[in-house]
Amino acid sequence: MKYEESDRIELKREMIDDLDKEIVAFLNAHGGTIYIGVDDDGKVVGVPQELKDRYDEKVSAILSNNIKPSPRNKIEFFFNEDNVLVIDIKEGDSKPYYLANKGPKPSGTYVRVGRSKRPATDNEILTMIRDSSGWLWENQTSKEQDLTFDEVSKIAKKKGFDFGAHKFRNLKIVNKNGEFTNLGLLVSDQNPIEVKFAVYDKNLDFKVKEEFHGSIVTIADDVLKYAELFNATSAKNNPWPDFESGNQILSRR
Repeated sequence: MKYEESDRIELKREMIDDLDKEIVAFLNAHGGTIYIGVDDDGKVVGVPQELKDRYDEKVSAILSNNIKPSPRNKIEFFFNEDNVLVIDIKEGDSKPYYLANKGPKPSGTYVRVGRSKRPATDNEILTMIRDSSGWLWENQTSKEQDLTFDEVSKIAKKKGFDFGAHKFRNLKIVNKNGEFTNLGLLVSDQNPIEVKFAVYDKNLDFKVKEEFHGSIVTIADDVLKYAELFNATSAKNNPWPDFESGNQILSRR
């Protein structure tokens, strides 16, 4: 068998102290395989017979005690025909995985990037927690419940779409308790997001500034129409900013 390091393959000549970090990094990425008993250049040295039981016990202890949540159902390990210890790691579905003695913070949570591992950032950890839990911001209950939908109703009527309170549940504008969601807030007339549209020349001097407020649906419609006035190519066919001519859309919450 040919051994070569990659973003999903890690080669180790012998057992290392921070093997648990390597395993965590693969669990939090897209999975991979660690081969112990192979030099970095791919040369097989194997695991001496007298060390096999010790290596086997080391990996078992790591999976049982060092990593949370338990990764047992995501990892298989065995010695292959080259006397190389193979640790096959599938991508975890309960991210973030972390060192039990550190907790789910950068000092205990690692990700695989290219051919190496690194500590996960706070944002990466929060994203993993959100994705694993199925948490979506737009499905959460809006703090603002006094919402109206006049703008989007007018657009829907103009375009021949059926939009009304009877559709709110299916569109996830309200939740099962009849409360407006954050998605409903974005669609509503009270949407807090504003979009700033700027046109500037090649010297980066502003020629035109415009701000758009209201329902996110209205903002999108207005911005595209406004962009068509300045872009040589229709914004409908080319929605991306025209960086060459200096036209750009800037947005902020």
